Amino acid sequence: MNLRDCVGQNIQDLRRSLGISQEDLALRARINRGYMGKVENGKYSASLDILEKIALVLKVEACVLLSTRTRDHPVFGCQEGCGHLDRQSKSQFAFCRPSQKEAHFSTKTPTKSRHQGLVSALSRGVIVPTLAPFGEDGDIVKHAITDQARRLAGIDGIVGIAVNTAPRERNALTTAERADVIRETRAGLGPDQLLLAPVGELGDESHDDVVACKATGADAVICFLSKVQADDQEGASKDHYEALADLADRLPLPVIVALGLDEQSRSAMSNEIVGLVQNCSNVIGFAFGADDSVLHYDQDYYALKSVDRPLACLTTSEGALFHNLNTGADGVMSPLAQLAPHEVAALYQASRAGRFFDAQALHNRLSPLIGLLVCHDGNTRELICREVAHHRGLLASPATRGIDDPLCTDLKRRIYQVIEEIGLKPISWV
Repeated sequence: MNLRDCVGQNIQDLRRSLGISQEDLALRARINRGYMGKVENGKYSASLDILEKIALVLKVEACVLLSTRTRDHPVFGCQEGCGHLDRQSKSQFAFCRPSQKEAHFSTKTPTKSRHQGLVSALSRGVIVPTLAPFGEDGDIVKHAITDQARRLAGIDGIVGIAVNTAPRERNALTTAERADVIRETRAGLGPDQLLLAPVGELGDESHDDVVACKATGADAVICFLSKVQADDQEGASKDHYEALADLADRLPLPVIVALGLDEQSRSAMSNEIVGLVQNCSNVIGFAFGADDSVLHYDQDYYALKSVDRPLACLTTSEGALFHNLNTGADGVMSPLAQLAPHEVAALYQASRAGRFFDAQALHNRLSPLIGLLVCHDGNTRELICREVAHHRGLLASPATRGIDDPLCTDLKRRIYQVIEEIGLKPISWV
């Protein structure tokens, strides 16, 4: 077997040992899928730059891909994710788990997530961010919450629901009402479907909120990271994120971190945030991309994927959803899924299967609906989402709480026109 064939075989064996498809490897390494296939088949010789990209995804050093010891190589018998060379036997390419000395930040937690099953579940499809149904009197309609969950749960590709993700809506609910929303949503979901609940900014008071979420049926919580003050002294940023890691690790449910829209809070995946993820096994994923910036998304995605443990990257984008899926989003948690769940699930599945023309066609079809959302302020966006969801039968009423100004007649007319034009698939009654 020549070296080119050995390299292709090594890549294929490593990829399969990690459960990664060929198209997923190509997407993560930012390599053309056809080229990737020819490298694996030994038809093309990959450059060193290409091999470095592939090795990063496969969590090994690039020299391993050049090894002529294929079938009897220790790497193919080691446990998943074991990608650190033993420095005392590097010449023989012996592999071992990361030593305590090599661990990032501290050694209090293993690099592998203790919630790998949840990470896998988040990486199988679409999480729908739902809105709480209000009656005309402003009270929550509990039976409508369960009905909404059941109807969404029956759609192929929907793996779960995230409740009260809009901060304005969450703040408008009492503690008892938030618990009711979680409880009634859980009643409508299947046993294998996920329920995520937001708890606001991660802080000392988060523990009680998370305990309440767990008691009412949530599988994981979504939180924001508090900002480092601009006048903090040098080194305070690292201390800040280490303190947040300690807080997150003591929570009774796993955490998904939602990155904010403003530049300071997203911070392009700073070393400190990546360190938090590496240091805290209770953080199982990130939700980001709501600003529809493809540059920001790509930077954040590849920074997170450099972390040596399972981690779910969920895109919350609307306008850049197709791009983010092609970059390699593990799952979707876009507000667009509340309005067009069938279509967003189909878009996700087409992208994951490598049917990019089908995925692009679906995204283009949804463009008029996306256009309705992106050109308005937060309150108007929520009213639009409620109007569409009510029109499609997912909300008992378009009524909300805490927004005084209703949608104007012209905008309502435009909403109904768009829904009719794009021909969204009906949502079946349970």
